Formats: sequence, C-alpha cells, structure tokens
Amino acid sequence: MELKKIFFYVLIVFISGDALGLQTNSEDLYNINNATSINNESNTLTGWVATGVSTIGLVTETDGSSNYSVVITRGNGATGFNAAQTTISNLTNGTQYNVVIRARKDINNTSNGYFYAWSGISETIDTAVTSTTYQDYIFPITSDGNDLVITAYGCICSSVDDKLYISSISIQEVGALDTQAPTVPTNIVASNITETTVDLSWSGATDDTGVTGYNIYQDGTLAVTLGNITNYQVTGLTAATLYNYTITALDDAGNESTESSAISVTTNNETTSAVNLIDSSGWTEGTGHTSGFSTIYADEVNIREIGTTPYGTQGVIWKNVYDETINKPGGWITDYIGIDHTKTYRFTTWVKQKNTLDGWHYMAFFCKDDLDNNTGLRLNGSVNGNPYVFDTSLPNTDQWYLVVGYIHNSSYGTQTSIGGVYDTNGVKQLNTTDYKFSSTATRFRLRNYLSHTTDANIEFETYGPTMYEVNGQEPTIQELVSNAQSNGNSGNNQAASGYWSLENQDVYYNTGNVGIGTDTPQYSLDVNGTGRYSDNLVIGNPDGARTEININTNHKIYAPTNNKTVDIDGNWHGGGYVGVYRADNGKYAVTMTSRSDQGHLNNSVVIQEFRNDNAESNAIKLSSAIFEGETTATNFIHMPKEKSTIVIGDYGDYKKNLGYGLINKHKTSFENDVHIINNGKLAIGAEFSAIPSDYQLAVAGKIISEEVKVKLQSVWPDYVFDKTYKLPTLKELQDYIKQQGHLPNIPSAKEVEENGVLIGEMNAKLLEKIEELTLYIIQQENKLKQQEANNQSLEKRLQQLEALVKSIKE
Repeated sequence: MELKKIFFYVLIVFISGDALGLQTNSEDLYNINNATSINNESNTLTGWVATGVSTIGLVTETDGSSNYSVVITRGNGATGFNAAQTTISNLTNGTQYNVVIRARKDINNTSNGYFYAWSGISETIDTAVTSTTYQDYIFPITSDGNDLVITAYGCICSSVDDKLYISSISIQEVGALDTQAPTVPTNIVASNITETTVDLSWSGATDDTGVTGYNIYQDGTLAVTLGNITNYQVTGLTAATLYNYTITALDDAGNESTESSAISVTTNNETTSAVNLIDSSGWTEGTGHTSGFSTIYADEVNIREIGTTPYGTQGVIWKNVYDETINKPGGWITDYIGIDHTKTYRFTTWVKQKNTLDGWHYMAFFCKDDLDNNTGLRLNGSVNGNPYVFDTSLPNTDQWYLVVGYIHNSSYGTQTSIGGVYDTNGVKQLNTTDYKFSSTATRFRLRNYLSHTTDANIEFETYGPTMYEVNGQEPTIQELVSNAQSNGNSGNNQAASGYWSLENQDVYYNTGNVGIGTDTPQYSLDVNGTGRYSDNLVIGNPDGARTEININTNHKIYAPTNNKTVDIDGNWHGGGYVGVYRADNGKYAVTMTSRSDQGHLNNSVVIQEFRNDNAESNAIKLSSAIFEGETTATNFIHMPKEKSTIVIGDYGDYKKNLGYGLINKHKTSFENDVHIINNGKLAIGAEFSAIPSDYQLAVAGKIISEEVKVKLQSVWPDYVFDKTYKLPTLKELQDYIKQQGHLPNIPSAKEVEENGVLIGEMNAKLLEKIEELTLYIIQQENKLKQQEANNQSLEKRLQQLEALVKSIKE
C-alpha cells in the first residue's frame, strides 16, 4: 500500500514537470533549401564527402524550391566505395524522424541513382531514384544514438558519369509541430516599371524548417503565392496608377511571416506613339533585294541611287527602268508585316514618273491568314486575292505624288473609299480604292511597281513608304507632305513653291496660314521662336485704329483708340522702367522698375491704389533688393494696408475684411482650405472657429510627417521605477479592467472620440504602462526563479524517496 502511494506521487511529479515546460518539442532539425551545405546552408559543398571514384559538384538550377543542387557523379573505376556522404549529428536515440530528400537522376543515366546503406539508424535504406525530374523521397528512420550518415550513389553499377542531383534535405521529428514563422522578407526593390508591369525583387527570408514560398500582397489583397523564389513580375496593371506591395514568407507547416515594409509603385503614363511598320531606313545604293524589300521582276531594273527627295533633300531613291531584254520595268514588295484585323491601317508611298506617262503605276498588297488564305476584302465584303489600291497613270510627269491607301478593320461597314493621290501641296488629285480585313487576317505586304509600258525612256521612282495604324497618333497627310517642294517653274506671276506667288519684287501667300518654326500654324503668321524688327511694328490700320510699337523714336507701345500707353524708358533713376499709364488721371497703375538709388539695388513691381481724389499709394509691392552693406538679395511681397489678404483659388466675396493673411480656397466648403489669420493661427481644411482659443493650429484631416517632436513640460513617467511608487497588483488591475473596460490612467474610447488625444501626454501615459509592464515582468521572473528552486528541492526529495524505496525493497 505504501509503495503504491510512492509511485503515484512520482508520476504526479513527472506530469507537473512537463506541464511547467521542462520538456520541449523539437522542430525541423535540418532544412537545406539549397542542399549544398548541411552545416550552414550556404551555397557551398561544405559537409559533403566524395568516396572512391565518385565526385561531387555544385550546379545552378531551379527545381521549384531552390536554385542550387549537389551533383554526385560516378567516376571511371569498377572497385571501391563509389558514393558521396554527409553526416548529421545530435539526433536522439530511439526517436523517430522523417527524412525528406528532393532528388532526381540525370537524363543521360544508364542506370538509377541510389540512397543505400545509411548508418546511425535502425532501418535498412535501399531506394532507387528513378525519375529525371525532382521528386521528394521520404525515409522514416529511428536513430540509434549515433550520427546519421546519408549515403548517395550516382549509380550502383559500373557505368561511368551517371549522376544523382540533390536539391534539399529536411529532417523532422515525427509528431513534432512547427509553430515558428519565417523571418520577414527585406530589401524589396521595384524595377523596370512600365504602364502595365513592375518587377519586384527582395532578400530571402529564413526559417528553422526552411522557407517554401512567398505571398505578394497588392494593396492589402493577396495577389499571388510563389515558390521559393525572390523575384516576380507583376502584370495586368493600369497605367498611371499607385500600387502598394508587401511580401510575406511561408514554410512547410503553413506558417506565414509578418508583412514586409510596403513599397509604393506608380506605373508609367500610357504612351501611344506612331510607329511606321515599313522601315526603309536600310535602303542603300545598289540593285536588287535589300533588307525588308524584295524586287518585282529582275534585279537589274531595280536601282537604288542618291537623288532629290520630295522634300528637296538628298536621299536614297528606288528607281525602276525599262529593259528591252526583260521587256518589263520593275518595283518592290515588302516582307510580310503582322497586323491586327480589328484595327485600320494607312499606307503611303511617294512616287514619280520621269520623261513620260506611258504605263501604269500599281500600288497593291497581299493579305493572308496563318493558313496562307487570301484575307483582303473589298468594302462590300467579297474576297479579292490581288487587291489594287491604285492602277493607272499619275497626273503629270516629273512631279512627286503621295499615293495613300487604307485597309480598314474587319468590322468596317462603310463602302466609301477615303484614300487618294496627293500633290506636294497636299491637294488630292485622284482617288484610290480602300479595302478591309477579314476576321482571320494576320499579315500584310505592300507592293509598288510600274507595268504596261515598253518606253525605254521611262523612269519610275519611289521614296519613303510608310504604314501606320490609324489611332489618332499617326502623322496627318498634311504632315507627310509638309515641306515637300513643287516642281513648277519659278518667275514673275508664276507659282512658286506651292501656294507662294511672286509679283515683281513682292512675295505673297495665296491661302492658309504661314508657320515659322512650326508645322501646324494656327494664325496667318505663326512664329515659334524669336523674331526681330529693325523698325516700327504696326498692328492694325496704319492710318487708323492700330497698336504701334515705336522702336526708333519714343520707345512706346501705343494703342491710340484705348488711350493707354506702356512706356519703356531706359534711363529712369538710373535703371529700367516699365509703366502701365492711365491717361484719365495722368498716373501709373502698374510700374516695373530696376534701379539703383538710395544706396541699394531694387527690382520692383508696384501696383498702385487710387482713391477718389486721385491720390495714390502702394497696394502691392513685389521686390528683390540688395540693401547697402549686403551681398545677397532680400525678396519680399509687401501689402502695407491693414487686413490685406492673399487668396489662392476661388474668391468672390469670400470672408473679406476678416483679417485673414492667407486663404487657399478650393471649394465652397472648408474641406481643402488653408487659412492664416494675422494673429498667427493656422487652419487647414477647417473654419477658424474650429481652433480653440488656446491653440494655434487646427487640421481637419490626416497629417503625414517624417518626424514630430513634442516637448512636454509635464513629468516624464520614470516615477514608476521609484521605490515609493505603488504598483497595482495584477488582481487589482484585472478588477479595474473588468469594471472600466480600459487600463488605469488611459482615456476610454468614448473620451478619445469626444476629446481626442494629446500626443505628448498619451506617449507619457503609454510609457507609464510599459514601465509598469516591465515591473510585472521582473516580478514574474523572480517568481519563476523561485519556482525553479522549488523544483530542484522537489527533485532532491524525490531522489531521497527513491533511495528510501530501494532500501525498503532490499
């Protein structure tokens, strides 16, 4: 009876010890994500040993969870222990573990890789690695108390160069729970930002059992779960949009780290620029084919040479001539160009026939689908396997013409063509035929050539072919012909360079606007740049209503019909002077001066105020002055009148005469207003009535700042550590929380909602709670130490009891 009591007491002691946390559960002992170092998980071969004729190496490859693998290669030799080994220590005798090895054999192996004849365990290991892709091989083992030696073979055979790849090794005690989350990913970087994508990269996290993947959160929502990689391209974004990204790390047990620091990314603005799909920049002097262009008919009638372009410059012209032996002139055809059948395209070519108009100029194309079927349609929807946009003679010889064709999107419903042949002035001379795509069209090639002639004197020239998607970004027809030169005769009363005409010594423009420095003039004369006049400039009727800039005499800009003058005087008080003059009272309303007098340099703009008696005083003065004895300028805005106000935004009769110094007004409400009143108070987004009498600043909204310093005049709560401070017991604290619903000396949620919080005061109160919490921790530490001493005493008594029991048995 007495013995039963003793054993029951001993059992209670063991249970109590476990309940106190004296026994711990072990988590993953090893997790070598890169498998290249059992000792420190670095990307080296530390910990692996090759034996016999085998060799070990390190290779870089991605198997979904790692970037590096150990490769074990069997060498040339039939004898010896031809394997590689790694040793793992500190396993507990009799404890069961799961060893998980991720491995594959080489695709060129003649036999299987093997895990064979391990030591330090009770089981017999004989497992073939049969797959050429990475698989997880799981080995349940029981430690015999010795070091675990894992042995791996490229093959158990006589083959040479058979290989086994190992990317990771994980060892976990059976039944153990992993509750530890990985560390937080760091150093997040956003790069290669476009309108719709961004590349994210980061420094990898660590974990006691190994990181298995990462979650990327976009604006707080899970965007994607990845494997163990540290870079990712986010796609499908919207242009000119702000996104915030955070990243967490995951492990095998499903533990997730806390979120990383957020990184903000704003995608680029959407850009749509015109792209010429036909590139003739590779045209060089020569004959025959060239990059992107094939010849029509023989190479010898297709000549590229330097000539005068439609723009009067020198460039490479594609010239075709008639050859009696071939009996045909020539031309060119582009390579196939990929197209989108839902879009419309415009194609153009400058062409010219020299010496004769004999023959026809053909602009045509081929349009195909992926099966090489014809997919060019007439506007009525019927298929045309050989579509001709233009197939007749040009209007005149020796003149450049721009031939323009259109192929419309597959859903185009109009049957009216809009293409044409334009002269160098942009005037449409002839019509061309439009076409459209079928819904299966995928590619297009343009061709230009001369045919139906036997005239040996003919020369046919082409220049500058283009093909643009019609999306509003393509150059206009006028832009394409801009600066192109007419080839008419020059002379009195004859056309000169388009719409310009000559009359004796006078040159005049017939119609439209003239642009200098701009190709899109909006006015009769539109100058983008600096002009110079050496004499007077008269705007209006020289003998009547006019504005006159008089340069040679009194230096005035004169508008006599309005009785106002702007004076520019180069010698007023030793400086420059500009005034807006009021003739009705003989005074200046606005003056701008640069002068040096009274011992300082003063540059000023002054707006005068006039009373009913015509007296004047400064209303607003903007100055930059270097005062006597100083070397740098002082800049200031001076409004000497009381209740002067600067208003930014909507004004009207808003709050006038109330003494505001600054009003930043955006809306009819105070939502986005900024007010500064002359007593130094500032209100942002609020009426001044929102500022209590003893406050200087009111903000209706959020504030963001890199740093805020609050300097308190009250006592900092280090009094908590004073020996006289009465620290509430945990029981007292618990009772208070149950009754009040918040910590002592901390305002309730209702108080905060009604009165807000003072940052400095609240930080002091929070510090008081932290210091009290520190004391509670110290108390608990002391109690734990006392409990430990008690446990040691109990253990000593237990040993005495065991000795007593033993002596009783004997």
